[in-house]
Amino acid sequence: MKLNYKILLLCLLTCASACFPAFAQEQEKEKETFAQPIQEFPFAEPVYLQDQHEIQSTLNYYHDYNSEYIGNNLSFEVEYGIMDWWQVSAEYGHHYQHRPVQKSYNINDLELGTMFSVFNTARQAASFAMSVEIPVKKPALAGEEVDGVNTSFSPMLIYARQLGSKAQLHLNGGTEIEQQEYEWFYNAAAVYGSGHWHPLLELNGTYQDKEAEWYLAPGFVLNGNSNWELVAGARRSLRHNDWGGSVKLLFEFTAGRH
Repeated sequence: MKLNYKILLLCLLTCASACFPAFAQEQEKEKETFAQPIQEFPFAEPVYLQDQHEIQSTLNYYHDYNSEYIGNNLSFEVEYGIMDWWQVSAEYGHHYQHRPVQKSYNINDLELGTMFSVFNTARQAASFAMSVEIPVKKPALAGEEVDGVNTSFSPMLIYARQLGSKAQLHLNGGTEIEQQEYEWFYNAAAVYGSGHWHPLLELNGTYQDKEAEWYLAPGFVLNGNSNWELVAGARRSLRHNDWGGSVKLLFEFTAGRH
């Protein structure tokens, strides 16, 4: 796929997102909406949006290990609900990669995003998300190929369904476009429980340069009350000796009244 086709696809998805509020406004008329037992998954993106005037602040830590590098990523994200069906977000991250063969490096970036609700009912829900990741600090590695040093765009579609009274299944897929390269990603995430503890299980997949990678990721969520949540998970590649971990600590509060 050439770059011009990817730009066209990105423009079509962006234009389509402008129609989503019309669907979302119709859903606001329904009394029952999709349940939200948790706020976040360790790796996958959930279908949930912030309510109007609600703010969520999240401290994220990711660790990755494979044959090429050991990565540590620390970021802080803020999400804000403009309407019940529309939210915006901003995330600042610091990424460090230790590479045994090549030179290690650091990258700082800023990610800006938005998410719309396509529909939201008691049994199922869907959302469309778009984000742009902008490098703030680039490593000085002349002649070496380094991921994440150019601005990238990531459109994504998310669908979730209620399974019984205590379980949900979330599915999402999209692509990350960076210059003349693109990476497809797709995730399936299940959550169970109605109390403070929620066991999770994810299946994460990527496809780039005609090579697919799959990860299995168990985890858990602890939400002690309505204002804070602890999320943790670990994943292992189903094909290679690659693994990773994720820990998130988040707080929610309301900036105004509905």
